[in-house]
Formats: sequence, structure tokens, C-alpha cells
Amino acid sequence: MKTPHLLFSHTLTLEQNTDAKATPHVEEFKALSSELQQHFSNLPSNF
Repeated sequence: MKTPHLLFSHTLTLEQNTDAKATPHVEEFKALSSELQQHFSNLPSNF
């Protein structure tokens, strides 16, 4: 089983989630903790 670790400033859309599970056979996602997500989301886009 592949478990990608998400490093996005947003949650996956339904289409992204469905595609990820169908293409590389992903069964589980690991998201950042809420604290890290908050920090990551505040990074400037040109960082």
C-alpha cells in the first residue's frame, strides 16, 4: 500500500482524491497536523 504524505496548502478535491486512489492505488492519505498546515498555508506563493 502506498501512503502519500500531503504537503498542500489545501485539502484534496474529490477529483484529486479519486484520481490518486485509482492511478497509483493509494489507499490512505497522511495530511499535515493542523498546526503545520496553518504555518504552511501562510507561506507566500513565491517562497
